[in-house]
Amino acid sequence: MNFNILIIYSLLYFCLFVCSEIGFRLLKLPVELTRKFVHVFTGLIAVTFPFYLANLLEVITLCGMFFLILVIVKKWNILPSIMAVKRKTYGSLFFPLTVTICFWVSDYYGQYLLYFLPLMILSICDPMASIVGKQFRLGPYKVFGNTKTAIGSLAFFLTALIICLLGFYWFPFDSRLPLALVCVLLCLISTGMEAVSVIGWDNFTVPMSVLAILFLSIA
Repeated sequence: MNFNILIIYSLLYFCLFVCSEIGFRLLKLPVELTRKFVHVFTGLIAVTFPFYLANLLEVITLCGMFFLILVIVKKWNILPSIMAVKRKTYGSLFFPLTVTICFWVSDYYGQYLLYFLPLMILSICDPMASIVGKQFRLGPYKVFGNTKTAIGSLAFFLTALIICLLGFYWFPFDSRLPLALVCVLLCLISTGMEAVSVIGWDNFTVPMSVLAILFLSIA
């Protein structure tokens, strides 16, 4: 186990949390903004794991530490920049599990796209849907008591489409199905998962739906 790499990643996440706290406490940024900042960059950092973490044990170690820290933070409200939201959510606690599962499947099949697409769609598309939806509020609809917007869902779909196209262009992927079909299915189903998921479950359901479609296309 490469402890130096684990320490470096731990420091990166520590600096990320420090930046979010500075933004929230000193710059008086709204918690929704600092929370999305952490959401995006947590995912972007995690996307690099397969390049620097040698095996699943290292990922489990890092994600396990991350999970325990988040449990403590949530219980004692240590990081208000990510925890001081009025709505009930457990999204941050799902993230380490999501990363571990995606890494394991990607490593087993030797295809980085199985890791890249689920995490990138979660990290980028989810905040984009929220930002656009709250800015324009066009076509509001309710799902399990939560208000979503058609414009937010469209933003999620289009952003996911761009990420899919770039992912399939950059990384090889051995699919039995036409990539265009896989791409459309990924975008539609992940958008639907984001729309129906509540209390932070989208941090699990969105990437798992993407992973499932990718898995079925190579099985």
